[in-house]
Formats: sequence, structure tokens, C-alpha cells
Amino acid sequence: MKRTIILPGVLLCGMYLLFGSNAAGPASSGSGIRNGAPGSNGTCAACHGGGTGTTTASISLKVKASGAAVTGSYTPGTVYTVSLTGNNADLAFFGFQLTATKGAAQAGTFSNLGSNKHAAMLSGLQVIEHSTALAKTGGVYEATFDWTAPAAGTGTVIFNGIINGVNHDGGTGGDKVSEIVTLSLTESTPPTGIAGRDLLNHFSLSPVPASDRLQLNGSGLNGAYTLAVYDLNGKVLWQGAAQTQNNNLQAEIPVSQLATGTYFLHLKGKEGKATRAFTKK
Repeated sequence: MKRTIILPGVLLCGMYLLFGSNAAGPASSGSGIRNGAPGSNGTCAACHGGGTGTTTASISLKVKASGAAVTGSYTPGTVYTVSLTGNNADLAFFGFQLTATKGAAQAGTFSNLGSNKHAAMLSGLQVIEHSTALAKTGGVYEATFDWTAPAAGTGTVIFNGIINGVNHDGGTGGDKVSEIVTLSLTESTPPTGIAGRDLLNHFSLSPVPASDRLQLNGSGLNGAYTLAVYDLNGKVLWQGAAQTQNNNLQAEIPVSQLATGTYFLHLKGKEGKATRAFTKK
């Protein structure tokens, strides 16, 4: 005689939590932070039994507006595209976690997560992770999203990431977890202007923040001046020139092409040099 076994709903729920609890990401499923960031309680290997070492992972950033690769430092207030990439030749799906911290605190803000990814807040940290098993993109694991760098004065920011290659069978066996990967970025500092006289008291910038054009107004100045806009890495983004008339200096600086963030206008003439910060919105 065949027997029909009916599992109570409570038992079914318990089995789901046991075998599929991290399918929506460990931070949102109660398993916590698993990527080595402050407050972590182990790694994904604590739940996934395939071991570590064969799944790769790496973190990289690019300036969103220009696509320029980031090498060692960030500019406060700038928007970047963050990529967590890796692979496992034997596993076609993956999950991940990534954070950005200054000490034990959140650093900057993540956004534009796209589909199948979400942010979970744990211990004051914005933890970015999968909301379902993610398929490979172009044959590799790839999770991308935006990160707006924190305000000036934050200092060094550390990104922590981890990738779990999974076989997508609904269980935790046979999955392969990467090693924890980190990326440390220092805060860029602007070069110092050298003043022959106190030029800062003789010119102003408006509007601040600026969106299209920045207006320079100077008084009590004489002669020709060169102008330059540069980022906090010291890279010149725009150059121009202006001539005083009746001891007044006026110039318009185009800024619409700049990404949101902090920049510096450098003013140089026969009376010396000066630098003033402005914000592009």
C-alpha cells in the first residue's frame, strides 16, 4: 500500500530556511556580514560546503562620467562604477557581498544596483549583495553598481568583497567560495597654490555648486591671468585665459562636462597664484 506523506507547513518552511536561506543574500537572510568587513561573522564557506580557493574575485573602480580607471585614490563626492568580478569554470551561477568602510563606519553611498541585487543595512553598514543566484555575464561573474565617494576629510576607504560560485541546486553543497578580497583607496589631496599676494581675497566663484558654468569675478587685479580646473588627483581638466579690464577680472568656466564632485580652480598671473575649491552638482 502506498502511503502519502504530507509535511506540515511549519516543517516545509523550516526546510526552506535550512537549504535556501542565503539565496536572497546572507545579510538579508539572517546570516550576517560574510565578506571580512567590520562586524563579519565568518565567510560564505560557513554555510556553503564546497570549500574555498577555486573561485576568483577582484574589485575595481572607474570614474562613471569618463570611464577612467581608479588607481589608488578617490576624489571626494565623485560617482564611480564599482565592479566585483571573478569566475569558477565549473559553476555557472554566483552570489556575492561587498561593502565600503572607513574603520567600522559606512563610507560613501551605493546606488543604481540594478536587478537581482539589493542593499541590506547591518551594524550601520550598507551591505550590497545578490537577491537571487546571478548568472555569468560574458562567461565571468560580474556585479556592478554605483558608489558616490564620501565627503572630503574621510580619509582611506576599504572595500571588502567575496564571491560564492554556486551550482544552483537549491542546497549548499558543491558550492565554491572565493577568498575575501579588499581594495584600499586613499583620499586625494589637491596640490597647494603658491600666492605672491593674497589673491584669494580678490576673487570669488559663483554659483556654488555649479551645474553648467562657473563665473569668476575679481577686483583689484591687473594684467593677464591663466585659469585651470583640476581634480583632486592634480589632473588638469580645463584651461583658459582672461585679461583684466579696469582692475576687474571676469571669466566663465564651463563645468557641464564634469562629473559631480569637488574640483579646484587655479588662477595664475604676474601677482602670483591662488587656488579655490568649488563643487559641481
